Amino acid sequence: QQYLLAFPAKRAPGCLELAYINSQESPAQDLARSVVKGTSSSSPSVVIDAHQNELACVAFNATGTLVATASTKGTLIRIHDTSTRTKVMELRRGVDAAKVFCLNFSLSSKYLCAASDKGTVHIFAILNPKLNDRNALGTVAEMVGMESAPSSLARITVPAECPCQCAFDSDNSFFVVCVDGTFHHYTFDEDRRTKREAYVVFNEENFDPRF
Repeated sequence: QQYLLAFPAKRAPGCLELAYINSQESPAQDLARSVVKGTSSSSPSVVIDAHQNELACVAFNATGTLVATASTKGTLIRIHDTSTRTKVMELRRGVDAAKVFCLNFSLSSKYLCAASDKGTVHIFAILNPKLNDRNALGTVAEMVGMESAPSSLARITVPAECPCQCAFDSDNSFFVVCVDGTFHHYTFDEDRRTKREAYVVFNEENFDPRF
């Protein structure tokens, strides 16, 4: 059994270190053994030069073949192949700096969602990147001297500056949970249309701990 761990590398800001652990033990047990006994079943780690700024968010796809990263600047999302360490895709969340709260792949790796403090959740097409929008956002980025990259296939809005988490429940359906107690469920299609399927506000009066 092989585990893949990702964490900020010490080499430089924005670098991501990948460690492969070949062990019947859990990653925590293997790490503890390496500290106590000075031995480990891990393969040599590799480093990906992902961003210029410190890493803020990291996510693997379900098979561990792709890793998505965002930096503290929060304008670009980069996706690397974990076996070759090559960058396979660069996506633009926006031109203004933002705090990225969450990145998540769909189970099939067809899409990636990203939530930030700008009050937006973006959906990017990964397997068919031509679906992503190359709109005026890319032109604006070039005008201000930033890297040009495709923006999202679809996006929704949630309360601004409200920390939240986003995830897919199927390829064309995702949900967002915010710390203000709001739950958002949306579907989308390849024509960039989104539809709100559910919106619930949880508070002290209607909170059910069994949920």
